Amino acid sequence: LSSLSLFLNMATSASAAVVARALGYPYPRPARSFLFVVGSGSYAEVVRWPLQRSSCSGQSTAVVTSEATANGDTVAAELECFGELPSIMVRALGGEEHLAADFLTSAGVPSGQGFGNLHERIPCIAYGSNASPEQLLRKYPQAPPSSAQAQEHVIPVLKATIKHFDVVYAAYISSYGSVPAALQHSHGTECEVFVTFLTRTQLLRMHETEGGYDFVKFPCSLRLSPADEEPFAVNWCCKYRSSAGCLTSDNSGKAGKQVALSEVPATDRRFNSKTQAEVQATINALTGCQGSVEQVVLLRVQNDQQRLKDVEVLKAHSTSVEVGDLPSDEALHLDADATGNVA
Repeated sequence: LSSLSLFLNMATSASAAVVARALGYPYPRPARSFLFVVGSGSYAEVVRWPLQRSSCSGQSTAVVTSEATANGDTVAAELECFGELPSIMVRALGGEEHLAADFLTSAGVPSGQGFGNLHERIPCIAYGSNASPEQLLRKYPQAPPSSAQAQEHVIPVLKATIKHFDVVYAAYISSYGSVPAALQHSHGTECEVFVTFLTRTQLLRMHETEGGYDFVKFPCSLRLSPADEEPFAVNWCCKYRSSAGCLTSDNSGKAGKQVALSEVPATDRRFNSKTQAEVQATINALTGCQGSVEQVVLLRVQNDQQRLKDVEVLKAHSTSVEVGDLPSDEALHLDADATGNVA
């Protein structure tokens, strides 16, 4: 190939990658809870995670103070019911069952200082792309330094269901071209989500990637499903709340016009749902952008002024995030500036 042809091929490939990332949101997520290895992108699904219910007080609810969560301190809660990470059984893609300790060691994770337990981490609900190993790798692309504790090398991500909420599109366009997610009250709906359990260091890194979101303590009815055992109920979680509000499919601002993510399973869904490509077509109509979905995605990613202009237009097509009869979200202090746009 000539130099010009090679350049054109590279440019075409780069453009295709940009479009694929934008339209791939919220990205594939495992069918089960999983352990994610920081810096490598490898993960293993949880097969068995026995609950030590004798360690619980019987209420199966977790309690935390705002100060503790905001400062990244350990969370003393009913999550002590969960067994230690090394003792659970996991299965890597297409592989056999192994103790988590063996899988993590084979993935290069040092085990000398222990992996830590769930009740020592901060639970953050992952309702959009944070439930995907693909996106977690973008957020945690580097392995921790060799001096870091073993727990910094792994992120437990537990599958869960949340009652009276649905995952809808935010009235926002990320710097990489996707319309990201928001969590909105929807009475009667039960939605599939995940929960990332982060160390303080991991939480600070997550803050850096959550532009367009506020970090809040979120009272909710959440049922964790670590594996095939009986789900475990908790009544709170930390959450990144969309500061742009939720997208409405016209300019009425009515809650019923919100748009759910087709890729996120839910029962008794009240809102119409669309794929990422379909909602891109919707916002193009709302903002008056001409061209194919792929062409407009490239335009916004390459021209940030255009993206911000369209985000401004979407403010007229948004409604606020609501929590129904639950107590209001409680804002938590961010230890690190949220300057990124990975939602």
